[in-house]
Amino acid sequence: MFSKKKNELKNFFLYVSIFLFVIFGTTILAETSEKNKLYENLSSQTKSVDVLTENTTLNSELISSHWNQEPTQNLRVSNLGGDQAIPKIVATANGDFYVTWFSNPNGQNYDVRMQRYDANGNALWQQNGILISKHPSMTWITDYALTLDNEDNAILVFQDVRNDSNNIYAYKISPEGQFIWGKDGLPLSNNEYFEAPAPTSVVTSDHFNCVWVRETTSSSVIVLQKLMSNGEFVWEDEGVVIEGDPKQPLSQPVIVSGGGDRLIVVWGIEEQPGSQVMNIYAQKIDEKGQFVWNDSQPILLADSVLFYIFPSLLSDGNGGAFVSWYTTELKSFVQHLDANGEFLMSEAGATVADSGSNLQISPELQYVPETQELYVFWLETDANQKVRGISGQKMSSTGELFWSENGRNFVELSPPEIGMITPKLVGKDVLVFYAEGNPENILETQLEVMLINSDGELVWGDESLIFSSVPSNKFGLEVDVIGDREWIGVWTDERDGNRDIYMQNYQLPRRRGDMETGRD
Repeated sequence: MFSKKKNELKNFFLYVSIFLFVIFGTTILAETSEKNKLYENLSSQTKSVDVLTENTTLNSELISSHWNQEPTQNLRVSNLGGDQAIPKIVATANGDFYVTWFSNPNGQNYDVRMQRYDANGNALWQQNGILISKHPSMTWITDYALTLDNEDNAILVFQDVRNDSNNIYAYKISPEGQFIWGKDGLPLSNNEYFEAPAPTSVVTSDHFNCVWVRETTSSSVIVLQKLMSNGEFVWEDEGVVIEGDPKQPLSQPVIVSGGGDRLIVVWGIEEQPGSQVMNIYAQKIDEKGQFVWNDSQPILLADSVLFYIFPSLLSDGNGGAFVSWYTTELKSFVQHLDANGEFLMSEAGATVADSGSNLQISPELQYVPETQELYVFWLETDANQKVRGISGQKMSSTGELFWSENGRNFVELSPPEIGMITPKLVGKDVLVFYAEGNPENILETQLEVMLINSDGELVWGDESLIFSSVPSNKFGLEVDVIGDREWIGVWTDERDGNRDIYMQNYQLPRRRGDMETGRD
């Protein structure tokens, strides 16, 4: 049975989920819904079922087995029907990639599935992938983490209620589809509390690291664990626990490598219970699980940050990290922490741009180590959030602004809905993937990408490439790179009425010019 706080948390998740269904993602709540990727299904839970790797009964419809150059014909990942949700993607060194998602074909349970593809979009495992877990889930699901180890094994971390309470489980899957940590994975927690994994995990040296929130009867804490490649815990069974004042819940943790086998973790602490406003903090943790920075005390990065958002965290490759966030005043900031936890930008963080009365929401980062330059892109709206577009800035590692104090606007503010801004580096330039909606129907969106050079110029002029033109509700876009000139995007799509998973490749020609879908 849920405690009062667990009921409050569950009601919050359901509240966010409802908005995800009806709003595309430009209001503050919808943007954070997209970040948290929480979905509701009004079905009942099933009893525990053994984990199987089964031959699924297939629909008559066939799934495409390679990329299509037409943006109306994206590659469908599964034909199981029902509700397919929260896709993630991670690419291997040889150009193959894994896709994972939750699958609820019969309205009874959210199973976890995984498929492996080659660079041409051919599925390398059985149709609809392999069944990772059929253990009972709740009727709504939370985000989860997917990454690779140093041998191109996929590691995913999610929560379910196989033991009646929400606990965290980790699975390691080989390129051949073998369950390296056993058919039931590894339990990372085993208690009566509500536990939900953060959407980030990281491999440092030869260790896998993950982080999650534990909602206790009195408050909430952050838990981190480090695993050896054979699944043994490096830290004690409870992991490293970050606690605070029981009256101030901790939430929204993210992690990156802090150099060697160290981690940098950023999290939020709600200022007052129910205020929906948090302060964000940072700390470095060494290989023994000891706090490194600020005499073991957390470093305050910012206050008055919206409670619903995960800060954007990016390693600087030198033992430090960049962090971005936006405040309750809907202005975006960036901070750079060096390897010793010292601020390299102003104490309050660097303002990304002077946008006047316009609002700056959901800043996303990309860093070029060779030039020590940082890109940041954000959703920009007018004060009433009636029109919206995409703006960006390039800055130095110490906060100097290169694209003027006003930044650059790349998608003009206009009525169509804009969301899912996802920047990816192309050498010293940057691709920005995003969704643009129909101003007359917020549930009809298409996915686009634009290329911006280091001078802040649109390489393709005012045009962007449309890589999914089907007018349908889309959300949860994830993008990864294979090689040095090709990107794979995967997302949830309601083009056929149900929620399905689709994906598309985007290939940059070896000559400068338009980007292409499909293969050379």
